[in-house]
Amino acid sequence: MRAALVALVLLAATGCGSVTEQAQEQRALDVNWPPVAQGTRAQWYRGVEQAPPEPVTLPERELEDALAAASNKASVRLVRTHYLPLLGGTAELVVQSTEPKAASQKLGELLGPLGRDNRPYLVTVVNAAGAALLVLGWTPHLEGAVGEGLAWEAPRFDSGVIVGKPVTRPEIPGAGFPAVSLGATSK
Repeated sequence: MRAALVALVLLAATGCGSVTEQAQEQRALDVNWPPVAQGTRAQWYRGVEQAPPEPVTLPERELEDALAAASNKASVRLVRTHYLPLLGGTAELVVQSTEPKAASQKLGELLGPLGRDNRPYLVTVVNAAGAALLVLGWTPHLEGAVGEGLAWEAPRFDSGVIVGKPVTRPEIPGAGFPAVSLGATSK
């Protein structure tokens, strides 16, 4: 028992056995998906799994290389990629940025390797703390239709990328205009 305690003290003193910087970084990157965002993800996965199968034409390594180049070009940090060999090959992505609103505006650049071939995608934008702020997804040819897009945005995070999102005009003090819901946006 005493020998084990001495060994533990020596390991701690030399830094051996301590949590590595990479492990600490990985822990900090754990994504916190609120229940509504988690439901959005589940909906996308159901759609992808239920779509008619297609042979894999975009292998995992090729997609990873294309996404790495696209994330550098878009100046966003790709922190997680979950490759799915469904519908020709696709992925769920998580990106992190110190400027999440600016990053959400660059998702088209990031999704280029998936979007140009009309492949499904699911991307989550997280802040520095790993909190999900935006979830966007697309599944083509769902149930014989053109496809289905889905989106979720955290309260008080206005990315400006969700077309058709209801907006509320604030009250204008002194002008006699109360706050009103304007329905859907048309960007």
